[in-house]
Amino acid sequence: MSTEQIGKINTTLTIVNRADRSAATRGYISSEQVQTLTLKNVLIGTGAKPILSKIPSFLERLC
Repeated sequence: MSTEQIGKINTTLTIVNRADRSAATRGYISSEQVQTLTLKNVLIGTGAKPILSKIPSFLERLC
């Protein structure tokens, strides 16, 4: 078994409420009213798939 460390890539991820974005594009709401959630220092790559299971709870805050 190898003890070699695999590199990690972290980034900032911004989730945007698509319905709000669409409404803003059509002029129904201002761009400042579009709900977003920014997650900092998110691990990406093949080992980052578990973060997807946590996104639904974050998305509930956007509705």
